[in-house]
Amino acid sequence: MFEPRLLSRHEALLRDPATGQSNLAAAPAVWHEFAPVFADEVIDVGSLGLIGHGQDLLAHLDSFGGQPARLEIAVEVEDGYGRPRDLASLTPHRIESGEDWREGRFTDSLLDPDAGRIADGSERLALRGTDRFLPSNPPTVGSWTSAPIDLRYGNEVTALSWEIWPARDAAGGIVAPPALSVRSGTRNTGAITWQPAQTVAQTATEIAAGHRDLSVPLAGDVLEWTVRLPFFDPGTAGRGDQPVLRTAAVFSLSAWIPMARHRYRFDSIAEILERAELSRHVAASAFNGTDDGFALRIPLAVLLRGRLRERIRARLSGAGASSVKSLELHVVGDLAFERPGG
Repeated sequence: MFEPRLLSRHEALLRDPATGQSNLAAAPAVWHEFAPVFADEVIDVGSLGLIGHGQDLLAHLDSFGGQPARLEIAVEVEDGYGRPRDLASLTPHRIESGEDWREGRFTDSLLDPDAGRIADGSERLALRGTDRFLPSNPPTVGSWTSAPIDLRYGNEVTALSWEIWPARDAAGGIVAPPALSVRSGTRNTGAITWQPAQTVAQTATEIAAGHRDLSVPLAGDVLEWTVRLPFFDPGTAGRGDQPVLRTAAVFSLSAWIPMARHRYRFDSIAEILERAELSRHVAASAFNGTDDGFALRIPLAVLLRGRLRERIRARLSGAGASSVKSLELHVVGDLAFERPGG
């Protein structure tokens, strides 16, 4: 097994995947990226190093050399639902605690504290249909509708995620999959004007996927979930000789909100300097006797795991990209290795 070590700047550079080049200014609007090379590698990132130069950068700190531009940094790490997602620009609203669920409206449904177990062996709460015993005349579907959720940090939802244990028949096949729907609304003098609800998952395949990226974002101030839970007769005894009907168990729901302002999007040199650590170096006419230059670090604490295909990406776009002659970003971090089965 290889031993942990420090990454050199050269091997830690963010690069254009198509060309291998590291200068963001030479390829405006093209995402440059860094990721572990092998599946067992783990990169413990402490900060990002930035080295750049260009004409009049320090004379126009409120822009990029007098022109508008934007430096965007994306941190794509596991999102809690089994896939990488840019957690630098998105914030999730999760429904998973008892307090979250109880704010909604229950119809023939309940919270089950014994629905599952987490890694430490403790009980895990889930939403499911109320126990119903045959041969009574039970409802065919239970449901739950959330209270209106304020988006707070943005004005749209671009993706949805969920963790659900579906009902299964004796052969292990998924039966009676739940249906998830959402709608967005706009507050106006205390009232909410709702848009039509749309179903985001209702088939066994859709539920098993665990997420949906929306081709058209849900725009508005508030969001509302509705979960419909069809009952299923598993054909086993419940109380006495009466079979008990079952439904899927819903452990969590999540709505992904793009933040209107986030910590790793910079619209000027001043914003970069404002976030930089104190060990920065900035100098006028430092490159070729004419160009202003800077070398600095931006704090960024994150683990990148090769087995999860996690990565950091960055791009420089806008008219000001032409004022920046060179801009390179590199990860400042340590390389470690995951043990098999770890």
